[in-house]
Amino acid sequence: MKYGILAYKKSVRPESKNWSNLGDPIQSYAMVKIYEEMGVTEEELLKIDRYSTSSYNGEYVILPYNCYNMVFNQYKHEFNSLPVSDNIIPVYVSFHLHSRSLDKTLLQQLKNFEPIGCRDEETMQMLRKNNVRAYLSGCVTATLPKRKESPLKGKVYFVDYPKSLDKYIPKHILDKAEYSTHLPYIPRVSDDVYLTDEEERNYYQLGVKQLEDYETNACLVITSRLHVAAPCMAMGIPVILVSENFDGRFSWIDKYLPLYTPKDFDKINWNPAPVEYEKEKKLLKEHFIYRLKKAYEDNALLYDCSSIYEDRVKSMYNKDLIDSLSKINNNNKMKHLKYALWGLRADTLNLHHVIEDYMPDWELAAVIDQNSSGFYEGYKILTSDDIPDLDKDITFIVIPEIAHEFASDFLKRHNLKCILVQNQTHLIEI
Repeated sequence: MKYGILAYKKSVRPESKNWSNLGDPIQSYAMVKIYEEMGVTEEELLKIDRYSTSSYNGEYVILPYNCYNMVFNQYKHEFNSLPVSDNIIPVYVSFHLHSRSLDKTLLQQLKNFEPIGCRDEETMQMLRKNNVRAYLSGCVTATLPKRKESPLKGKVYFVDYPKSLDKYIPKHILDKAEYSTHLPYIPRVSDDVYLTDEEERNYYQLGVKQLEDYETNACLVITSRLHVAAPCMAMGIPVILVSENFDGRFSWIDKYLPLYTPKDFDKINWNPAPVEYEKEKKLLKEHFIYRLKKAYEDNALLYDCSSIYEDRVKSMYNKDLIDSLSKINNNNKMKHLKYALWGLRADTLNLHHVIEDYMPDWELAAVIDQNSSGFYEGYKILTSDDIPDLDKDITFIVIPEIAHEFASDFLKRHNLKCILVQNQTHLIEI
C-alpha cells in the first residue's frame, strides 16, 4: 500500500482560457510538505486524479481528501469524485463540501471514515446535521513552513482583488504594487477534454512557482483568494484579505485575518504584521500526520494481504451461463425483460446475481417455489397457484430440472413464456 496525493486533471471546455485555479495544486503542494515531515518523498506518492476518484482502480492507496468538492457535474463531462472507489482509503481532512444534498451512499462512506476533518465551519455544521462526526481542521495550506527571512525591498502583491478597493489604497502601497492572478491563462498542449499528465504537471508547477515568488519577494499580499491568503499567512507574509463578499469557505481563517468587505475598506490596516501562530501550526501539522499514519497502520496489512490474492490472472466465472443469457437477450431483441425465478436452490441465487450483473435491464417480477414460503431477497415466495394472477408478460425461468416437466406443461396451458435451465448453465426457451 502507498500514500497518495490529489492531482487535478480537470476537464476543460473547448476554447476555454480560464480553466486554471492555482489554489487547487497549491493544496496538493501543502500536503506534499506534510508528507516530507513524515519522511515520504513526493516521488513516492501516487497521484490520484481528483475528478475520477470514484472510478479509480489502481493499487490500494491512503489518500488525504483535502479539497473543494461538489457532487454534481457542472461541466457536462464525467465528474465522478464522490464517493471514492473501494481502492482508496480516504482520509477526509481539510475537506470542503459545497453541496448540501447528499445521497445515502456518500453519507454512508463519510460515516465509515469519520471523523471528517472539515476545512471550514460551514462544512462541519452541514455534516453534523447529517449525523456525521466532524471537526474543524482548517486548510492544510495554513501549515506551510514559515519563510526564513523577509525581502529587504519587497513587493506588494495584488492578487485578484476587488476593483472597488482602488480608491482606498495609499500611494506608498501602490508604489510597490505587483499585480497577479490565480486564474492565469495556461496554454493547452493537447485537444483532449481532460488535462494530460504533462499539462497537469505544468499546472502543478505553476502553482508551486507562484508560492515561491511570494515567499521570496512579497512584503505584503492583498487578495480575495483563500488559497493566496492562507499559504502566504503560513509563510509569514503580511496579508490583507478583501472581497466584495466572503462565503462559508472562509469560516475558519477569520481566526487569524480580518475579512474586509467594502463597508470596511476605510478601516483597513495597511501595515499588518505577519500572523504568529507557530505553536498552533505545530499542533495542526501533528494532527494531519497522525491521521495519515493511523490510516496506514489500520489498513496497510489488511489490503496488502488482499492484494496477494487479487493480483492474479482472473478466470472467467459463469461464462456459459452469461453466454446463454446473452443469446436469449439477442433472440428476443429487447433489453427489458420481466422474469420470474421458479425453484429456490443454491444455483438460483447464482443465476439471479449473474442476471443482475450482466443483464441490468432485466427485472425480477416474481419468485415461485412449490415447497417454500416466506420471502426471497425481499420478494414474497409464491406457488404455481398464484401464477394466473400475475403479469402475462413475465418469462418464467425454471431452475430445478426435477420441476421442468411440471412447470413447462403448466406454463404452456396458460400461454406463458418459459425458459428451462439445464446443467446450471444452459437456458433453453420453450
